[in-house]
Amino acid sequence: MATESKSSLIEQLIESNNNNSSQSTGSINSNNNNNNINIELEASLRNLSINDTNLSSSSPALLSSFENIDSSNIALTNANATFEGLQSSSAIEALAKQQAQTSLSGVLVNERGEPLTEKQKEAITEFRTKLESGEPLSAKEIAFTNDACLCRYLRSRDWHLGKAHALLLGTLIWRREFHPDEIDKNELIEEAASGKMYINSFDRFNRPVIYMKPRYDTTKDIDKKFKHLIHTLETATRLAETKGAEQMTWILDFSGASSMAGGKGSSMKDEIKLALQCLHAVQDHYPERLGNALVLFPPFMFSLMWKVISPFINQVTAKKIIFINDKKKLNQLLNFFDPEQLEVEYGGTNTFQFQFNLENWLNSNEL
Repeated sequence: MATESKSSLIEQLIESNNNNSSQSTGSINSNNNNNNINIELEASLRNLSINDTNLSSSSPALLSSFENIDSSNIALTNANATFEGLQSSSAIEALAKQQAQTSLSGVLVNERGEPLTEKQKEAITEFRTKLESGEPLSAKEIAFTNDACLCRYLRSRDWHLGKAHALLLGTLIWRREFHPDEIDKNELIEEAASGKMYINSFDRFNRPVIYMKPRYDTTKDIDKKFKHLIHTLETATRLAETKGAEQMTWILDFSGASSMAGGKGSSMKDEIKLALQCLHAVQDHYPERLGNALVLFPPFMFSLMWKVISPFINQVTAKKIIFINDKKKLNQLLNFFDPEQLEVEYGGTNTFQFQFNLENWLNSNEL
């Protein structure tokens, strides 16, 4: 990447942010779910994904809250503990019904899953004009910034053009620096072979399903862990598009995990840093890609982490995050899956068992 190209995008991003800070109106929808975000802390966290800076220097106040916690002295798997955010069965059923009704393959939709209004279509056209008036993009970037992409970025910022534009510029800068679509799979062999994260099947709405099982996480290198996550996201987005979908579903199964990330070598500080890196990569560079995140048997440390990160998650996304801490309630997953799509241990009939084949994995365009 040429230095001047990067600088040009950064200059556009700075200008866009300055314009946004001077405007109090401009979104198609009047509600702004991010009004109460702590801007200073958000900026510090954003540096993690743009500059990959050290968390201790980016946000010392945040880390200090966790540094004195001895996770070994906390009952991390207390199934009887209440967890803020647990949804009722009726709420989960209602969410699944809504997603079924608004699952329109290949059709651009708004945040309610409805076909775009004329005003929203005009916003995409204006977004395209604004993007094309800036620095010329590469062929790969032009393909990336298709109408579906612009629509997702607008939805994620409540149809505020300036904010969506700034978010997309940040993503283009990040993709030029990080090259998420060019990650060397040879670097990830240990991560992939562990079985702690893989894609298996689709849900009822043609969304690929990412299984995350921290109990199998025994690696220590958080940079490789992060790359493995990004590689998985890139793969899932490609798989979704083959089905006419644009989102993915996550199943995060914390059962048997010794800590929040399950890692038997990662420090609490590293786990927090990784969690924040992942959060901001997903929200800033893969907006509106989450269909559901089904969090099973969340440990106590996760509930603490949730209190930290939840203010940075907009309400539309938050409603898609479902917590289940009782095995008797796993049948609620069948609101989103046909039995043959869901693995047996979660109440389905899918008998898939993870087995890593190095040659197949290296030669496949998938995981």
